[in-house]
Amino acid sequence: MKFIVLGASGFVGKHFYTKVKEAGYDCIGTRNRSDDEGFFPFALGQDRIADSLPEVNSLKNNTYAVICIKYGLMDVYDNQSGDVEVKAMKCLIKDLLDLGTKVVYLSTSYVFDGQTGNYSEISERM
Repeated sequence: MKFIVLGASGFVGKHFYTKVKEAGYDCIGTRNRSDDEGFFPFALGQDRIADSLPEVNSLKNNTYAVICIKYGLMDVYDNQSGDVEVKAMKCLIKDLLDLGTKVVYLSTSYVFDGQTGNYSEISERM
């Protein structure tokens, strides 16, 4: 079993990536803006996965693509930017499926505790 972790430099992605590597699986990760060494640059909505990650061709068979990308623009701007991000995510998922990977999407934008509203990564700790 092999893994591609998209968003491996983020909070959830970094933990997932580390656990997968520690377990001895083949794993590659992507980053957006950080300079984390060992991760390939990939910007949702700007890059295509096959162009950004040439190694993806060697990981096709029995590969899980785990998406841990936090939507950013929707948190700050209007619904139009949200539409752009949704379209970009759909394009990414389609590209990954076309490559023959199994896609797992882990939403990292908000957490709901069952009682109080949505919490994001910038919310005040309770």
